[in-house]
Amino acid sequence: WEGFDALRDPRAPPDTLVETARGILYLGRDEPCRAISPLADACRAFEDVGFLAVFWSDAAIQCGEIDLAERLLADVRNMPHQAPRETVERVTAELCAARDHDDAAERLYRHLHELRSTLSFARFLESRGRLREAIERYALVVHGAPRETKPAKPYVAAMDGWWAEQSGSER
Repeated sequence: WEGFDALRDPRAPPDTLVETARGILYLGRDEPCRAISPLADACRAFEDVGFLAVFWSDAAIQCGEIDLAERLLADVRNMPHQAPRETVERVTAELCAARDHDDAAERLYRHLHELRSTLSFARFLESRGRLREAIERYALVVHGAPRETKPAKPYVAAMDGWWAEQSGSER
């Protein structure tokens, strides 16, 4: 996208579909703060598309804009073009976790089954110091993800943390 930015005439109006794709790409590449502006523009251009509002909410949570994320999720429920239920529930769980409503977050995470949801749950568990449970979830993600997209890095980091906590006899 950096190459695209260099070629684009800054005086020309942005292409809404390209900007939408760029926001989704940034979110998918774990660059949520870069995703916020293009996703906000996309939501203004496509007001009734629920999945875009959920993506914007997801990015907002990751960038600490919790109130914005909560407003966006509330609006999604009234949109005619709904986002996938599992995606809405995953982002709702992330919002609960960001608000330190751990019981509600965990209840939501426990019945979600998509790999992205499992990865989010693993990160939640790890952030709460529950490394053994996090490792189990990371293992499910690594096992179930396509080979070219295996998210092994957080799994290995959690394993290293768990291993370091073990006594010599436990190792």
